[in-house]
Amino acid sequence: MCSDRSFVIEIATFHYRPLHNRRRELVTIGALAVKTLAYTKSIIKGMKAHVYVTLKRTVLDAQGQTVADALRRMNYRGVSDVRQGKYFLLTLEAPATDANTTEAEGAARAEVDRIAREVLVNPVIEEYTFRLEA
Repeated sequence: MCSDRSFVIEIATFHYRPLHNRRRELVTIGALAVKTLAYTKSIIKGMKAHVYVTLKRTVLDAQGQTVADALRRMNYRGVSDVRQGKYFLLTLEAPATDANTTEAEGAARAEVDRIAREVLVNPVIEEYTFRLEA
């Protein structure tokens, strides 16, 4: 089901553009799936980075408060606070075979940190953490 309020994210430019018909949505999603599949096949043995993005504590989290209130009304007493956020799973290219494991992990950490700061996070209102998995 597609409405005039649907959106597609153009990965290359990070702009949002409204969809005007269902055919356009299917073409865009299909092209993205083909690119993703080809990319995934080339880095299957890579390292994974789990990036968690949340609103800063100083920013009002209305969605988190709503969920917390709903949990209280539903008699879930063990939850004191809820913060909503985003989760990204990045698959990184496998390091060169002659690279030291410590050096490769350090380079991966630096790259994920840069990606998170420059692309995934709005530094004015959000903060992030990440973990690497071999």
